[in-house]
Amino acid sequence: MKPSALPFARAASWTFALLLALAPAQPSLRYDPDVVHARDQFNQGLVHFYGRNYEAAIERFSRSLGERGRDNLVRYYLGLAYFQGGYVQSALEQWENIVRLGGQDAVLAQKIASAYALLGRRESVPAYEDYVPLKTMPDPVKTNKPWDLFLTGLLVDRGDQVWFVDHRRGAFGYLHPNGDQVRFMIDGWQKRIPGIPSLEKPYEIIARDDQSFWVSDFGADRVHAVDREGKILFSFGSHGSGSNGQFLGPAGLAVGPAGQLFVADTGNCRIQAFNSRGEWLYAFGSRGSGPGELLLPSGLASDLKTQRLWVADRGNNRIAAFDFDGTAGAGFGETFLLKPRKVLSSLLAKNLLVISDVHNVYLYNLKDDLYRSVFYSIGDTQPRDVEPLAIAFDRSGLLYVGDAHRGGVEVFSPTKLLYVNLDVLASGVYLRNFPKVMVSVSVRTRDQAPVTGLTKANFELRENGVPKTLALNRLPADFDQLRMGILVEKSRSAQERQLVLKAMLEDLYAVLTPGDQTRLLEFGGGAEDGRGTYHEVMAMNNQVLKNIDEVLKSPWHDRVFPGTGLRRAVAEQLSLSHKRGLLVFAFSDVKKNQFLPEAFESLAAFAAHNALPITVVYAGPNPAARPAARAGAKKSEPGEEPLLWWKELARRSGGLFLLYDNKATLETAVRHHRQYQSGVYSLVYDSFPNTLKTGLFRSIEVRVQYKGLSGLDNRCGYPIP
Repeated sequence: MKPSALPFARAASWTFALLLALAPAQPSLRYDPDVVHARDQFNQGLVHFYGRNYEAAIERFSRSLGERGRDNLVRYYLGLAYFQGGYVQSALEQWENIVRLGGQDAVLAQKIASAYALLGRRESVPAYEDYVPLKTMPDPVKTNKPWDLFLTGLLVDRGDQVWFVDHRRGAFGYLHPNGDQVRFMIDGWQKRIPGIPSLEKPYEIIARDDQSFWVSDFGADRVHAVDREGKILFSFGSHGSGSNGQFLGPAGLAVGPAGQLFVADTGNCRIQAFNSRGEWLYAFGSRGSGPGELLLPSGLASDLKTQRLWVADRGNNRIAAFDFDGTAGAGFGETFLLKPRKVLSSLLAKNLLVISDVHNVYLYNLKDDLYRSVFYSIGDTQPRDVEPLAIAFDRSGLLYVGDAHRGGVEVFSPTKLLYVNLDVLASGVYLRNFPKVMVSVSVRTRDQAPVTGLTKANFELRENGVPKTLALNRLPADFDQLRMGILVEKSRSAQERQLVLKAMLEDLYAVLTPGDQTRLLEFGGGAEDGRGTYHEVMAMNNQVLKNIDEVLKSPWHDRVFPGTGLRRAVAEQLSLSHKRGLLVFAFSDVKKNQFLPEAFESLAAFAAHNALPITVVYAGPNPAARPAARAGAKKSEPGEEPLLWWKELARRSGGLFLLYDNKATLETAVRHHRQYQSGVYSLVYDSFPNTLKTGLFRSIEVRVQYKGLSGLDNRCGYPIP
């Protein structure tokens, strides 16, 4: 593959080559030429990697690793070059080799978890058993006042907003993710308005849908549907111990696989099931301590992985188990639980439950029948000043504990996630003005969403363990002007729509500003080996219209293979320092294998890992007019959904998929790329020269703190020039 045009690689490779050639050998390496050669190959690999020429970096790192097979730093960078280049499976193989060689740490665990998730193997991430305190909510420093919250129910939504119910106050509200705001949507301590429903003693809150919640009201013997504004939509239940739908203190709530709502009827020692409208379905359980019997059940967890409904059976000091139809299963916990209040199915592992007890929170491994305390080690008999009445997970796996003793929420992070709540990658080190060093740092959430708006106060940088004063590099004045690659499909389908293609290019030119620049490319296919053609029509400038006729006159192909052209287009965009992206004008519904010889997943990951969005504007035959899918076809099969792989490419890379209509379509595409935030920051600091150690590796550690979360990259560095 032709190397990318990379300014740093061009400028720095000759400098490094000369310096490395002239560098005196270190005493410890003088008599081992293989080690010296391996180091030189590694340094040259770093030049290519930081220049984003991943193919060349992979070659150099592989050579270095061939000389020194147990060098974990080289193997880590080889995996990283594979990962950034889109070859996720190959990256995973390298990093798992490090684990097998005994080199696992938090940063490596982060990379492996990211690779697992991209391969659809999230369940392969091991269960986390060690938790450490991360932050307190509300933050007393930010709020400047103590809070006396008696929380028995917590729910963390997709925006990391913590919804709660306060049992003592009769309140419903939320905590802001920053920890600096408490908002009561329903407040039982305020004067009640006649005719407006309120809460007596709420106990639990769970999601009903994206816009509302189920709230159990222990004091009113009711269950409410409540929206995000605190409006009670409807309620069901009444006080009593005989009829179906009557409660004596409804507590825990859980939603089953068929949408049924389970309610722990504490005083009646049973579980009742209702539909989404609050209509009674069935009940199970009775007072007692035998199998299928309960005594003051208070917490519920619907575990779809194990197909169990777990019940915190407080009076029997155990966790009881039922099938979703009410059939009793084997419980556990009598040997270590005192009065369990809540039980929660872990999001991180298949066989892990979280249980809140009187003064403790336990993690219980169902597979191995092992338990561990979140707060202290097993065997520590000192009483704790905690009363954990509520527990919840957020999407990233952080554990939120409502502590009635302290009157707030404590957030705990698994130790293996302590530095991976944010995905931090120092993806480039630039030495043009050494000893001034510029480090390019990408910051993303665990869901790979870019983290934007950070300042230098969010960053901490150390070189060889020494803290450095850093600054954020200023963006060029024209940074918001686009540098876009325009890829035009040259197929028979496109040939039949030449007028449409011409209109698309004219509309694009109309919505660009004079400072924007485009690179016009075309891709085709039909070669015997299945490799697509790739041809540059126009170098980077803003004169799209001048090249329309040349595009229309070039050869047309029966089929198209976009993979080769797209990979080269992505690689050639990576050197640009402006807002960048790729725009594909498509006319054919390609199959997955038409991206060969580039694997589709590798191509999409290549663009996504390097924050390069690809927007596909489709102007071919109406996809709605396509024949229906054949009987028995799986949904994931190519062709089942029209234009599936174009849509997937756009989605995975952070771009858009648009059906061409008129100029407004191109306006939407260009606006998306202009507003796209990559979450990449340039940190600048002053290093110190040392010509006696030329060629040796200097380590850089970058830490990021953001909204109580943290991230770390401690494997970055550069060879001293």
